[in-house]
Amino acid sequence: MDVTEQKSGFLGSLNEQQSEALDELKERMKESKFAETIKNHPQGDCYLLRFLRATMKNKTSKRVFRVEDAEKRLLKVLEWKESNQIQEPPEKLDVFRKVYPNYHWVDSKAGTLVWINRLGEAFNNMKPEHLTREMWGHCVGHEMEMAEEELRSTVEPGQEFRGYVSVADCKGIGLGALTRLSLISFISDTAGYNYPEVVGKIVLVNTPWIFPKLFAAFKPFIDKDTLSKFQIHSDIPLEFFRNEFDLDKLPVEYGGNNEMTVPYPLDSKKYTPGQD
Repeated sequence: MDVTEQKSGFLGSLNEQQSEALDELKERMKESKFAETIKNHPQGDCYLLRFLRATMKNKTSKRVFRVEDAEKRLLKVLEWKESNQIQEPPEKLDVFRKVYPNYHWVDSKAGTLVWINRLGEAFNNMKPEHLTREMWGHCVGHEMEMAEEELRSTVEPGQEFRGYVSVADCKGIGLGALTRLSLISFISDTAGYNYPEVVGKIVLVNTPWIFPKLFAAFKPFIDKDTLSKFQIHSDIPLEFFRNEFDLDKLPVEYGGNNEMTVPYPLDSKKYTPGQD
């Protein structure tokens, strides 16, 4: 299914109110300090529509765009990106990528970017001395910015892209993750608020018996839109992965043909210096 056919609110399927709202938001942004940023954005109107669609969440009339809400969020996001110089690699990016490593690729079969990380191991081994909270936000923002750039490469300029698929391996996660609840919530909020629709699916695999209790603790800190993207599996859903992804890119561990090993996070038992 084409991404624009998923629901109303996309280019080609806008109703009258939505079209007028898009035009109004464009006019408002022309008066802002970010007029040139919006004018030259590679996604064009599709970028604005991502923020307008976000205003339909949890509303009685779900087909209605709310221009003021979208403008407020968009300006706040652009201010945040500018003040943090999000496109520039953060000072501690190398540490971040060791603490929270991943393997990712553009998957032609899935039609989007696919990320795999060892979430359980990462959550168990995060330490305050690794990164400050501010640096976590900067690094997460930079990685999301790079992901969005890669997603744009999967479509023609000005077209809608599919949000990336995040495969999170929860093997090894334990009660210690609860002590990182505040940080995990901060990471989720930073990514979700500043990058609407960049994440398409979140597939949790190898969830242990204790996971339902952990997830129950995390749920209140996750917005409903993000929650709707979760798929939870107690094992590795081999058939699903083989149907969804390019097997030559998918690691053997997850049912594919790729011999590479998804990197282990810093301070985990299987971490190997230089793996990243």
